[in-house]
Amino acid sequence: MEFSKLLKNVNTLKVLNEKGYSVPTEIQEKIIPLIIDGNDVLGQSQTGTGKTLAFVAPMLEKIENNGKTQALILAPTRELAIQISREIEELSKYEKISTTCVYGSSSIEEQIKSLRKGVEIVIGTPGRVKDLIQRRVLKLSEIDFFVLDEADEMLSMGFQEELEFIFEKTKNDRQVLLFSATMPKTILNLAKNYMSSDYKMVSVISDVKTAQHIIQNYYVVNDKTRVEAMARLMDFYSPNKSIIFCRTKRNADELLEKLSSRGYSVDIIHGDITQSQRIATLDRFKNNVFNYLIATDVAARGIHVDDIELVINYNLPESNEAYVHRIGRTGRANKKGVAVTLVKPNEERIMSSIERHINTKINKCEVPKMEDIVPNRLETMIEELSNIKRESKLGLFNDYLLKLDIEDMRALTNSLLESELKNNLGSDFKVSVNVSDKKKSNNSRARNVQDGVRVFMTIGKMDNIEKREFLTFIEKKAGIPEGACTGVEIMTKFTFMNIKNEYLDKVLNNCHNSKYNNRVIRIEIAKK
Repeated sequence: MEFSKLLKNVNTLKVLNEKGYSVPTEIQEKIIPLIIDGNDVLGQSQTGTGKTLAFVAPMLEKIENNGKTQALILAPTRELAIQISREIEELSKYEKISTTCVYGSSSIEEQIKSLRKGVEIVIGTPGRVKDLIQRRVLKLSEIDFFVLDEADEMLSMGFQEELEFIFEKTKNDRQVLLFSATMPKTILNLAKNYMSSDYKMVSVISDVKTAQHIIQNYYVVNDKTRVEAMARLMDFYSPNKSIIFCRTKRNADELLEKLSSRGYSVDIIHGDITQSQRIATLDRFKNNVFNYLIATDVAARGIHVDDIELVINYNLPESNEAYVHRIGRTGRANKKGVAVTLVKPNEERIMSSIERHINTKINKCEVPKMEDIVPNRLETMIEELSNIKRESKLGLFNDYLLKLDIEDMRALTNSLLESELKNNLGSDFKVSVNVSDKKKSNNSRARNVQDGVRVFMTIGKMDNIEKREFLTFIEKKAGIPEGACTGVEIMTKFTFMNIKNEYLDKVLNNCHNSKYNNRVIRIEIAKK
């Protein structure tokens, strides 16, 4: 079955084709025809199976551009509501359909203004939707579709009263689409009370509670080696996008500092970070501004990103269900994913409990050794260098390189590859490579250098920084004269520079934890 057999809307099919989606998931194949035929539907499936597309695509077959609210979609969290809203905007980008997303901790005046302009689809959280109904701003008398996504989560969060209030405000012949990962009695009662008696139930579940295309491994570590083991895994898998789960906000903050100092492109979301900052961070993550997102379980609710390649459990989750929820962030939309968990020796019994719960074997693996990591990274580096070669000429270095014999050329290449490898690995690099008989100087990375003190900064080329502009920013932010910073080395993920001794405190006090190009800069004295 292909989407072209299920849908008629050419604009929706065009978007799906652009996204590379031609074959629907099981729940999409089963539910889309039922919704198009006008049935109330109760759908059950695990996370990452494409439920949002399953209800949005058929809705777009019927919704008209007339300024009237024809669909209301409820979600348990702001993050999920925003995610659904963006997915609808993407799927309807060739349609003249307007949407608005309403939730708490955001300006209700702006949301009211948007609703009064007239929108066809409203997405929101139960509390804010109820508030807008009571203010007589959101009218549900005309809606044809009422969707509840992650209904079990809404009930467990205490929204039953709000849901019943909202249901009572809708017309009797609206089409109800209710989605839930589990089917407790409260969900079945909701269906019985508010859905048509002939509603269709679609259940796409298995005894295995996690997607079978997710590779699941665990690694036994102790507290002293946990960060280094983490770095080894990050370097070994080298994902474009990864989520790292921590149990507490303190764990998350400490890990952010440690990984940033090792040069990783990383940011964080947790409960102490404002909603607007969380949204901005997620936007940057989705747009590949950084590679690793550190999150706590609560803050990660509603994160739906299709291309998460790796999930890392830095700390074990508090429950088996939390483990299922965490690793469900990868392997979405039938893509392959990897989930790894770090455990202490006395926690292996917990992994056995999780295995029984998900009915899947989790592989016990050895933390990668440096010789396991280096070949993969070298291969990637050589591929990148080959691309550079195709795009550029030798130019300035041509005459010099022509004078080198084969042995000198090999030595030079070996030295450059080793240096680049060190700069791109967060693991402790301890591979010895004999490139020449000459002693290599470490002055460029020593704490005390001729031009002052060498500092390390968690910002680099991938953050789109330009040397002169960045220096000007540091000088103005710290209140130091031009020329106080020298010896600038801008790497892919981080930067080194020398600060004259008399200005070091000003730079550390005024620039540490400041932002440049929306990137938080952390500064520390460079290690020798």
